[in-house]
Amino acid sequence: MNAPTVQIDNAGFLRSIRGDLVEGEHMWVVGFADDPSKDGAPWRGRQVPPRTRLEAATNPAHNNYFSVAALTGGKRRAENFARLMVLVADDADRAQLTREPSWVLRTSANKAQIGFILRDDDPATRDKTACIRAVAAIAPQGQVKADKSGNTIVRYVRLPVGTNNKASYPAPFAHELAEWRPDVRVTLAEALEAFGVSADQPVDEPAPPAVTSPPGTFGLSFLARALSALDPDTGRDAWLHIGMALHHETGGAIEGLDAWDAWSSQSLVKYVGREDLETRWASFGRNGAAPVTGGTILRLATEAGWTDHEEIAKDFEDVSTAESQPSSRFQVVPASDFSKGKPPGWLVKGVLPRAELVVLFGESGAGKSFLALDIAAAVARGVDWRGHRTVPGRVIYIAAEGGGGFRNRIKAYEIHHSTSFDGVPFGVIHAAPNLLQKADVIDVSKAIDAAGGADLIIVDTFAQTTPGANENAGEDVGKALSNCRGMHQRTGAVVLLVHHAGKDLSRGARGWSGLRAAADAEIEVSRLGIGRLARSTKQKDGEDGLEWGFDLERVPVGMDEDGDVVESCVVIEAGVPTVMNANRRRPAGKWERLVMEVVGEIAFTQSAGIEIKHVLAEVVRRSDAPEGGGRDTRKQQARRALEKLCEGEQPLYQIDDECLTVIA
Repeated sequence: MNAPTVQIDNAGFLRSIRGDLVEGEHMWVVGFADDPSKDGAPWRGRQVPPRTRLEAATNPAHNNYFSVAALTGGKRRAENFARLMVLVADDADRAQLTREPSWVLRTSANKAQIGFILRDDDPATRDKTACIRAVAAIAPQGQVKADKSGNTIVRYVRLPVGTNNKASYPAPFAHELAEWRPDVRVTLAEALEAFGVSADQPVDEPAPPAVTSPPGTFGLSFLARALSALDPDTGRDAWLHIGMALHHETGGAIEGLDAWDAWSSQSLVKYVGREDLETRWASFGRNGAAPVTGGTILRLATEAGWTDHEEIAKDFEDVSTAESQPSSRFQVVPASDFSKGKPPGWLVKGVLPRAELVVLFGESGAGKSFLALDIAAAVARGVDWRGHRTVPGRVIYIAAEGGGGFRNRIKAYEIHHSTSFDGVPFGVIHAAPNLLQKADVIDVSKAIDAAGGADLIIVDTFAQTTPGANENAGEDVGKALSNCRGMHQRTGAVVLLVHHAGKDLSRGARGWSGLRAAADAEIEVSRLGIGRLARSTKQKDGEDGLEWGFDLERVPVGMDEDGDVVESCVVIEAGVPTVMNANRRRPAGKWERLVMEVVGEIAFTQSAGIEIKHVLAEVVRRSDAPEGGGRDTRKQQARRALEKLCEGEQPLYQIDDECLTVIA
């Protein structure tokens, strides 16, 4: 029978363990009802300054956690570490402790969390390196089970009042504080001694899988692309194996650590800083065990469904083929294993998948290039885009339609957003490679690798990079797409093609219909009615039909040699134009499109009382006169198109006394 539960609220518990916090230091807590083991659990939390009422992590039905460290700054990250307040072990054997702990908290029917309050006058608790080694020392397999977050110095542990809501348990388990001794305060060394470990002892490495290869068998860029198939929120053993393999393949070079850090940092939950990786990196290869090698990463990636390695080796000459690689790309994988593979990821959640090919298309003047830059800048800066979470990534923008105009767009973006691209991983290629030529694509891929790699490559525009191609022929477009696929395989980046819309908007992007079939996602950009619209028209592994309204705002970026103001545009958020919702009939003919283009431009300053005669005159001016002196029916064609747009259950305009009103 369990011992009686000690009663204390979370606020009182935190007051007891925090000790003296200096000015600017605070605690960190989080509480939520969701299953903490599921993807997307809300782990962000909030700070709790001294003498502040605890308002979060108080609901007894929630998973309630606190960080083991006092922090500075506005994020729970290792770089904000100030002092280690407690040393906590998960699932330790209470009987093996050499002294009484500060508390024992039962977090499930068979598991308990054991903690020691650390003395705030112990200088070791403010020594980040000493604390990293101390937390790492209690993590190896054996007496204490590893914590999935990597056992960093700012990790979360559970508060006494709360509920373990893991879906894997038969039922939610209310925490039980079995022992509570707030007067037990020890030094960091004494806490380690109580657990029977030392921060100076070597950390045991897990037994490696039976996949070995000599150092250097796999190129680092190849391994980095294989890692793109793996979930950075994987279990701790797999995470360590990957670090060990990169260490082995690079001989412990900093480039290997950089690759491990770049992959680990994609985790939105568990990554808390590079320092934890640096400590692990320094310990790899020191215990004399058989090494974990690059073959392990290849095995894990292959099990996750990654099959690109042979195609890369053949077409893009990236790595040597090792004997340990599978001999065929066409492997039969049991459905039960295949279903456990990494789910599709996102660069911009719900908008831009971490996939192979994305197409963003629209008519000339719709604003597609400005929108592409807006999305790319959000990825490079790591800021949310239109309320969608963004995973920070390196961006390469191929400005094939002219570097001068794109330079002004970058300046306009910096001015409008009061930011700078200094230090932001955003690179520009102001030239037009030929995507029909494999040699050009290989050269571009090598240049991107040399610049540090990329997560997103934008090609603006597809037409400008396929000179002489027959856009309606599958042979030409298919060759360009195959080379784009090779660029993805070489770099691991999403390739986003900016393309033009066809003459008939209802049929999508211009040219070969197979382009849409090849794309993992498609975004349509339109300028119709009284605004601009971006619409997700295809998401292979997500929800399509999402819409975002936007406008372009002019921004002065400088003066030319004559003293005239030079301007460019930036994307600004706007509501979805109601006249352009997904249920509206789309214009099918050129006359309807011309009418809507003219009315749309007028409607930016005037949405009612638009004289029809002026609309018709401008439509006629923008259309070609009949050849050979034939009868000119342009005005009549424009009138019929205008009247058609005023008909039906959802008309775009209303005619009243030879004037138009735009229906909002």
